[in-house]
Amino acid sequence: MVIIPEWKPHWLVELVTDICLSATGHLEQNIQNRAAALLYELFWTSSVYGKVQGSSTVVASLYLPLIPKLLGHVTYVSSLHPKSQLRKDLLPCFVFVLQGAPFGLLRALWRKLCKSMEGKGASEHYGGIKNVSRGDASDTVGDGKTNGHSDTSKGSPDSDPHAPCILDICSLLNLSLSTFEYEGSESNINASAPDLLIQWHSEYLSAPENERRKQPRNATQKKPNESYTSTSSRKWNSHDAATVIISTCRNIVREYVSMLQLSTKQKSTIKTNGPIASFSVSPISSSRKRKKLPIKDSIMEAIRFSYEDKVVFLRAVSSVYLNCLSLRQSDIVFIKTLIASTEIVKVFGIELFLTALGETLQHWMRVIVFHCGARRAKVRVEALDFLALILRLQWDSFGSFTRVRIPLLGRYKIHALCSRFELARSNTILT
Repeated sequence: MVIIPEWKPHWLVELVTDICLSATGHLEQNIQNRAAALLYELFWTSSVYGKVQGSSTVVASLYLPLIPKLLGHVTYVSSLHPKSQLRKDLLPCFVFVLQGAPFGLLRALWRKLCKSMEGKGASEHYGGIKNVSRGDASDTVGDGKTNGHSDTSKGSPDSDPHAPCILDICSLLNLSLSTFEYEGSESNINASAPDLLIQWHSEYLSAPENERRKQPRNATQKKPNESYTSTSSRKWNSHDAATVIISTCRNIVREYVSMLQLSTKQKSTIKTNGPIASFSVSPISSSRKRKKLPIKDSIMEAIRFSYEDKVVFLRAVSSVYLNCLSLRQSDIVFIKTLIASTEIVKVFGIELFLTALGETLQHWMRVIVFHCGARRAKVRVEALDFLALILRLQWDSFGSFTRVRIPLLGRYKIHALCSRFELARSNTILT
């Protein structure tokens, strides 16, 4: 039997990251930017070294403690501009760890952060839940007891109310999406073009951007004046980062679902269908087939979420998907996000989903209807399937479209008014 040693952080990596992160909170802006630039340069150099040596996973595992450390700076990072230099240096380090770290270590981290979220659904720090009628019976088990545990509205006795949890990870993912958003083509920029061009050319790789058209073989090819821009480089940077962020959010949901099923007594009879079926059973519950674990170990891995905790968790996850659908992203990222949104509706149910959305339901309807008319057919198909799923589940659960009807019709009324305004404006210009 091979005993795997306990994972421990590297002392030098811990020292460097602590010094750089503490310097980002300095009063002098030059010191803040310099510290973030040093940290970004360290991660970039390590990434290149890992790719050359074929050990990217090992290198990224050394920097895994950066994620818990960065959670303590979420409030300060969120106060900065999305395209500020400090955010453009710190958040790529966070995405690099998410992309390259071993999947097992990330799963252990997500479980730890999910565990620390117990009882924080009623906290005003994360919005809280007010005037919500409980219609979810997933917490009640068999004889009427709530998961065999006591009320968790106050949290577990050993948990710190100010300790970082999985909700802070969702906040970092939202901040990363805003920072990595594609800023548009260089030919369509405003009056601050010189500053942006200098910044883009210094940070991204420039390449010639020419439209290649088919010409006859006998025709002489004239070399036009090639203009070097960073448009393609920035597009790929935004696409890769958004793909990593959405994949990370989906993995967090899968770990959360597996922990929820482990905490219920009917976990042996529950079968999750759909795209997350392979992740619906945790590795601990699957290992019981070979060796039965003690009850205390299973309780430590289980999660004790109240109804409010589930609503707040689903609200945080859906905010990441909504933010991604609202930003300027590639079609592939839109398709992945719509599929991920369909997953959470199927797993958590339409009632919990609509309760978590709250006042953002109209924004969701606006974004979904907008993507129903997307240029690419695959995006339109996924958006239409998602909208049809919401309407079908709404009718099956409540027998009406009351909760979805008003936001959806409000979106169509606004669209009709805008169309009439544009038509009247064009007629005025013509006359």
